[in-house]
Amino acid sequence: MNDSKRLVVNFIKQEESLQILPTPPILSSQHTGWSNVGLFYYRHPAHSTTEHYLTHHVLAIAYNQFQLKVRKDGKSRTQLVDNGVIQLTPANVS
Repeated sequence: MNDSKRLVVNFIKQEESLQILPTPPILSSQHTGWSNVGLFYYRHPAHSTTEHYLTHHVLAIAYNQFQLKVRKDGKSRTQLVDNGVIQLTPANVS
């Protein structure tokens, strides 16, 4: 997909996260007044998202096992994510 057509998402703004996630966070630091950092707790059903970029780095900790399909540089791969796995997604990477 052309980079100019990929969705850009700022997770710090909850309404933007809903462009790619099916539900809002259960807990959020959105109203704490923190600047450029956020803490969110999500529990999602299985879902798909459109290709996107994130404006901030995201550190995700898996609380259960699931399959994750990732598309990068035009190639798709599926990986099994185990409970407790910590994943870092850098900003501006689709």
